[in-house]
Amino acid sequence: MVYVMNAQYCYAGYSLAKKRNILFTAITRSKAWVRVLGHGNDMDKLCEEYTRIQDKEYRLDFKYPTDEEMKKMNLLNRDINPEVERELTAANRKISTLVTALERGSLDINDLDADTLKRLKEVISAE
Repeated sequence: MVYVMNAQYCYAGYSLAKKRNILFTAITRSKAWVRVLGHGNDMDKLCEEYTRIQDKEYRLDFKYPTDEEMKKMNLLNRDINPEVERELTAANRKISTLVTALERGSLDINDLDADTLKRLKEVISAE
């Protein structure tokens, strides 16, 4: 019997391709029974994904991505080392804090440094 713990981490986040490969390997290497355990919203989504596969009688329909979609997928699902992951997590928290302060009105967009705001707008609009 194979137990997969904290499977919710295999639904989203950094190094997703690596995590999904680990999950797939754990499930397919079992000789008999598999228990996939997790919690939270990401686990619910993982269960929904599994249910969709069951509903299709375990047939996987694959849409081959365009070159542009593939580039984006490769960027989003790239493997990153723990140090880079910590930096990304910290940056996301800071950006989230900034957005929340702007939404609440405790910080006004005009309070931001003009040059930094201009650069941020350029980066966002490039996407």
